[in-house]
Amino acid sequence: MTPRVTAITTFNNRGLVQYGRESMRSFVAHWPETINLQVYSEGFTLDDTPRVQCRDLNAAAPRLLTFKNHYGKQAMANGHTTEGYNYNFDAVRFSHKMFAMFDAARTIETDYLVWLDGDVITHKTVPGSFIPNLMDGYFAAYLGRKGKHSETGFLCFDMRHTEAAAFFETMERIYLSGELFKMNAWHDSEVFDVTRTIFEAQGKIRTHDLSAHLFTSDPFSECQLSTYMNHFKGQPKTTEGPVPVATETMNNPQRYKQIVELIRAFRPSTLVEVGTWNGQRAIEMASIALQGREKVAYRGYDLFELATIENDTDELNGKSRVKLAEIENKLARFQATHPGFTFDLVRGNSLETLVQDAVDFCFIDGGHAVETIAHDFRKLNGSDIIVFDDYYFDGVDTAAFGCNNVIETLPHLVLPTVDRFSSGLAIALAVVADPDRLSEISRLFPQATGKNM
Repeated sequence: MTPRVTAITTFNNRGLVQYGRESMRSFVAHWPETINLQVYSEGFTLDDTPRVQCRDLNAAAPRLLTFKNHYGKQAMANGHTTEGYNYNFDAVRFSHKMFAMFDAARTIETDYLVWLDGDVITHKTVPGSFIPNLMDGYFAAYLGRKGKHSETGFLCFDMRHTEAAAFFETMERIYLSGELFKMNAWHDSEVFDVTRTIFEAQGKIRTHDLSAHLFTSDPFSECQLSTYMNHFKGQPKTTEGPVPVATETMNNPQRYKQIVELIRAFRPSTLVEVGTWNGQRAIEMASIALQGREKVAYRGYDLFELATIENDTDELNGKSRVKLAEIENKLARFQATHPGFTFDLVRGNSLETLVQDAVDFCFIDGGHAVETIAHDFRKLNGSDIIVFDDYYFDGVDTAAFGCNNVIETLPHLVLPTVDRFSSGLAIALAVVADPDRLSEISRLFPQATGKNM
């Protein structure tokens, strides 16, 4: 008998607009017809379809309301520490997905329960055997990370296991008893990891770490899941209303999500990135582009291991160093599961290595000195869409750093999401293109501001 599989997710009204509809569409298009998706809605309604059912999260999980009523007004439980926002302590934000899982575990009759974050996009047909093969002999499948909490954008549980009910009841008790606030972090990943570790140590369960042999902070893009789906970490899922001015830590900037939206809208086949860094943005851009193209070519420029302290100072660089060979291997692993993807990495200072080029989509995020940005733009001017990082509102001398002066007299748009940091730094993305293309982009981002359009 074929095992029953059910997938669940949750997002709010803004998430529905930003990524939810595409996530549901791609699920229906690529998951087996025997597998349904249950969406736990946060403030919106959807008509049920044969493959997607909608359930109001608050109605389904009254204990979530109890938890939020008790802790929702406490700044620290919402991640607001004395040093600024820290997602590790945003217990309220990350409680939604957990209480959705608690309800699903109690009420859905299924053999395997799959959790998908609302911004997981499926890009290739998932075989009917995929989940059973993944779960062969295991209670849970997850994405571990060396020295860090698990990546829980994907989870799968065997609900036939004798310990299934106890496992979910334990996680729920951690929330309702306040045990959560004695842990090193107060989010769903920590709760899952602690519970998993205890049950495994007691010999009650076996689990399948899908990234056990990967040494990466982003296992989703490199493990076997990436053959079929990608995880584009979305905007905070508990904030209603229009796209906000973001107040985040350096580890959780929000402005880059707009790049994904641009790629999805314009489906470029040729990509150039100045400032490849760890290669993750290359994979994100290519993954989305490949949804609309059979072939996507990427070229990335970076100093990689040639970067020095002097470079960092001159170019206002705060990123860690990476080795060219590591990123080549990372992109090659992605290429192995996405044969339409080709790539070329160029090591060195873009002032010396960048060639004159005109492609569909450029992202300029290399050196941050005005002279470097101006040089990189001259080499890529003529490309269809050019996105600049580091349009500064506060915290930096824009006569010396950033793209502000470079694009001041050109037709451009400044995209609406602004990352603000406790240091006073405030950064946005800017786009240069011809006026017709900018008009299209302004419809995609109505809150964007522009000049000379």
